[in-house]
Amino acid sequence: MKEFMAKHADSWVALAREHGLEEGAAVEFNRDFLHMMLVECDFDREYDLTRSRDVWKDTEFLDSTVQYTRD
Repeated sequence: MKEFMAKHADSWVALAREHGLEEGAAVEFNRDFLHMMLVECDFDREYDLTRSRDVWKDTEFLDSTVQYTRD
């Protein structure tokens, strides 16, 4: 990923210029931090909402497919 960012640094600067952003931000950005957050850290977590729904025991929860398909 770091290699890709470095290889396309000119494109990042041109994109920033096109949108009126600071051109140096893309070049001076800490790519090690970005690499760590996007590649090294695995944040693929599944969340179970069962316990949070237990708080509202008197509330009816509909299946999301029902919500999207009802008339």
